[in-house]
Amino acid sequence: MKTLRHFWSILDFHTLLLVTSTLFATFLCHVLHWEFNIPTDLIGIAIIFPIVFSINAAYSRREKALELYAKLKAEVSGIYFAFRDWHPANSIELKEESTKILLGFFSSTRSYLVESNHDKKLLENVYKGFSTLSKLSVKYRDLGISTSEISMVEKSITNMIEHFEQLKNILMYRTPVSLRAYSHVFLNIFPLFFAPYFAYLGDTTSPVLGYLVGGMYALILVSLDNIQDHLENPFDQEGADDLKLEGGEYISFISEER
Repeated sequence: MKTLRHFWSILDFHTLLLVTSTLFATFLCHVLHWEFNIPTDLIGIAIIFPIVFSINAAYSRREKALELYAKLKAEVSGIYFAFRDWHPANSIELKEESTKILLGFFSSTRSYLVESNHDKKLLENVYKGFSTLSKLSVKYRDLGISTSEISMVEKSITNMIEHFEQLKNILMYRTPVSLRAYSHVFLNIFPLFFAPYFAYLGDTTSPVLGYLVGGMYALILVSLDNIQDHLENPFDQEGADDLKLEGGEYISFISEER
């Protein structure tokens, strides 16, 4: 059932529209006797290869985003444990403050990555989180924490900034726009362009086979394009393969005493 549900998620109104248009164009070609044997290799060269290339590029970006988000959480864990264990008897308020700050950081990071309009206010909140973390490390230094330990935390904050900037680049810079435009245009044209071939196939074999092959061509092409669209933005929480940005739950988990 899960497989069927995931397959159903890549079908949309565009799928129905293109399949219907292809079947109607095939019927029209059959009625008008526009029946030609067109080489089907053209679809593979002009459509399938660019779409598969785009899917591979989008998948690689998703995998990179997974790696960066894991590193970001690892740096946060190190900072949290450091703040928790430094002078635990004398810095209860600071420990609570550090947990609150890290929760706020994850919340602002998630909000920025999930939002598709790249709101500058949301981005400012993320950078404020970095600034607040740096100021918090100064408070611990005033408690007498060694310079080397404070330097370790500052290094972790620098790494967090680096990982976030890379995640931001993945969000902003995606598959080349010209390639996506090419795929969209020819994906919608080719099933209609091949309607005479589907009519020819139905006339030489079986009418049902001609319509079936035409509908399958349209269904496969649109499905591949929808898969690419779902992978294009791994943060929007719309596709089954998106990153699960569970920052708040993660902090709650690691903050439990063990």
